[in-house]
Order: sequence, then C-alpha cells, then structure tokens
Amino acid sequence: MIAGLRRRRNPTRVSAAWAHENRLAGHVVLIEVRPERGWREGGRPEGSVPVPWEAEGPWEAEGGFEDAVLASARGDHARPLVLTCLTGKRSTLAARRLAEVGHLDVRVLRGGIGAWKAAGLPTTQ
Repeated sequence: MIAGLRRRRNPTRVSAAWAHENRLAGHVVLIEVRPERGWREGGRPEGSVPVPWEAEGPWEAEGGFEDAVLASARGDHARPLVLTCLTGKRSTLAARRLAEVGHLDVRVLRGGIGAWKAAGLPTTQ
C-alpha cells in the first residue's frame, strides 16, 4: 500500500509521470476535483474521474463529495487516490478532508494540470 495521509497535515505530492504510470497500472484512482467549468476550459488528465470539490457548499453539507470519491474507489477507503486540480491548492484541501473521513491513501498531483501538460501526458475534456 502507498503511504497515506492519515497522520500528516499535508498530503504527499507525486509527479505527473508517477500518477500517470500508476493509474495505467490500476494502482491508483486519479480524481479531478475542479468544477466542470475549470476542466472544460483547460482539460483534465485522461482517465481522471471528475468529482468537483468546494470547501463550503452542497457537496460538503450532504457528504456528496466523499460518497462520490468512495464510489470511484469501489467502496474501498484504502484504495490509493491521487487528486488533481489547477495548481494543487484545491486538491490539497480536498485530500485533507478525505483523510478526515477515513481515506487512508490520498496523494496530490504536484503542479496540477500544468505539470501534467508539461510532461506531455494526455488530457481530455
């Protein structure tokens, strides 16, 4: 199992290449946490699951974000996750939230979608 965030204040950051290789191998679930308007304009990593996160909003009030992430992880709180956004700020906050509700293995894509594109990795809209 990949070291998780449970005992850390900040999640571990991973490179775009690491996230891509591990997603292709089926070792991690890559989750895009920007709202749809964000990734529609700038793209998102190919193979990522779009699950928008807002620090304060209906997702948080209803537990919808956590439920959607858990569904993406096939109901397994231990399944490794890599969160991505534009710069890493939103995904870091979302990763902390997921750790609080019991996800054991949450990482953040270092540099967000910009790093993904700079590495020449495929995107989708």
